[in-house]
Amino acid sequence: MNLLRDIKDLPSRLGRGILSPNGNLFEKKPEFKVLVAVCTHRDIKAQVFELIRSLEPCPNPKIHVKAFIGDALIDRMRSVAASRFVEWDYDVLLFLDDDIVGTSLDITKILWTLWKYDFDVLAAPYRLKSESPREKIFAVRTLEWKDVIRVGEGAKIHPMRYVSTGCMAIKKRVFQKMIDENVVPFCSGESRKFWPFFMPMVVQDKDTGAWNYLSEDWSFCERALNLGFKIWCDFEVKLGHIGPKIYTWDDWFRPPIEPKKTFNYNVDVVPE
Repeated sequence: MNLLRDIKDLPSRLGRGILSPNGNLFEKKPEFKVLVAVCTHRDIKAQVFELIRSLEPCPNPKIHVKAFIGDALIDRMRSVAASRFVEWDYDVLLFLDDDIVGTSLDITKILWTLWKYDFDVLAAPYRLKSESPREKIFAVRTLEWKDVIRVGEGAKIHPMRYVSTGCMAIKKRVFQKMIDENVVPFCSGESRKFWPFFMPMVVQDKDTGAWNYLSEDWSFCERALNLGFKIWCDFEVKLGHIGPKIYTWDDWFRPPIEPKKTFNYNVDVVPE
């Protein structure tokens, strides 16, 4: 699914016919509204601020950015953001971490791909902030737990088991079904009333019997998968993870002084 041509130029993108999930052209250009939630207990990095500032002028999808701040528990903060999203008039929720950077093209590509192919959940990968060769992996897990995946120009969109919320787009129906199926209880005993969509959980490995702790984002994916939804990741989108430097997958393969005109790599995606 090489969709870069669909959104490379905003004016032409908006004037061009767009395929519906069944492969037919939409008779009318679809319009949808997006809430970009930046959940942070820290400062938003300057590069991220510039990115989110560039998103709101986009006419379609109409993007509104809101920061959710003041809570050290990231699972509760994400759950509050998702609960407000369910109540408000938006079609897609996009989580963007305060240390994940890309371009407005990267973000709109994720949004339009989600909408065009009617995906339930679609994320973009980003590498961990580590110098260790053992930890130079993406914060994702494939369905088979270990796969060799091409990343970069022309890379495919892969079905996943777990993806992280650094850049994750979610359709409203996923949250609504969790509510309707009583997968998450409504928490009304505190000032902020919400559904704990991102409450961490433990799951037992069917083969080994071992128990695994799932972080808030992977717990959300587990709940979504159990309800029949599918998780996808677009390995054509390259994001930066801000730490002592901006970490990207280029760091794995090229010396810093080499020009990065293209990026076509095969990466072993392995569990942490």
